[in-house]
Amino acid sequence: MRALLAAAIACSFAGCDSRATASDPAARAEMKSKEYETCGASAQCADELRCFDQVCRRTARSTVGDYFAALGAGARGKGELEAAVAAYAQALLDVPLPWTRVRQVYALLGLAQRYGDERLD
Repeated sequence: MRALLAAAIACSFAGCDSRATASDPAARAEMKSKEYETCGASAQCADELRCFDQVCRRTARSTVGDYFAALGAGARGKGELEAAVAAYAQALLDVPLPWTRVRQVYALLGLAQRYGDERLD
């Protein structure tokens, strides 16, 4: 019985790491969520991101881009798919370097041509 107790005590001391901490900042930086990844709080998001609706999103947003995205959502709700695609394309192009987003706009237009109104919605 004494041997079993001594073995249990020895194992408990052998497993302890005196340098261990509750949170390791070096490992924490690698584990932070990127943009559009899930989160539970803003502390779990990478720098310059905040947690909104359980998703990490950037805080510096374009109000004009948000306007066109909302306009597109409204047009899609009314069934006006051409106007919705045009508004979403405007929202994509509302960046300081719009030519960097041209490929995304072509992908959006390609989806509209390939799948039509029903599947695009």
